[in-house]
Amino acid sequence: MRREGSWAWADMLLDFIENPQKWLRECHTRSNVESGFSTFKRHFLSPLRKCIQRRRKTEAFARACDYNLKRASYVRRQEGLTA
Repeated sequence: MRREGSWAWADMLLDFIENPQKWLRECHTRSNVESGFSTFKRHFLSPLRKCIQRRRKTEAFARACDYNLKRASYVRRQEGLTA
């Protein structure tokens, strides 16, 4: 196989050829993570406002909790689950 691009790209293609199911599972996981980050960034357009590092971490954690609670509420409403 002739390499066209970076070594990481060639390694990725070889992994796909050797074990396609494992590669597709990992690719699907990456896709879900990227989708989650994209949604998170769309919901929280403004950058973190705090200056002190510890408070920045707290603010980021609060945003993540807010996002997770909204998603859980949405899923519960869609699937008719009870609390």
